[in-house]
Amino acid sequence: MLSAVFKDPTLCKFVNKDILENNFSWTIAFFKATAHRTSALHIELRMLENLEREVFGARSGESGTAFPVRSVGM
Repeated sequence: MLSAVFKDPTLCKFVNKDILENNFSWTIAFFKATAHRTSALHIELRMLENLEREVFGARSGESGTAFPVRSVGM
């Protein structure tokens, strides 16, 4: 949902790109660490990876299996 808002020319100002990228990275890393190859979670993982590439460009393999540090300044 946030990626759709981020891609919208009017609404994109409400989504911080760095936080969205961090959320993608963290979620993908979590799914990689927990999803079995035959599970529905693995299918969700592939969908997230494709959406990440669509939104931020070709970054295949950047989201590793270690959980990235989430630093969100408020």
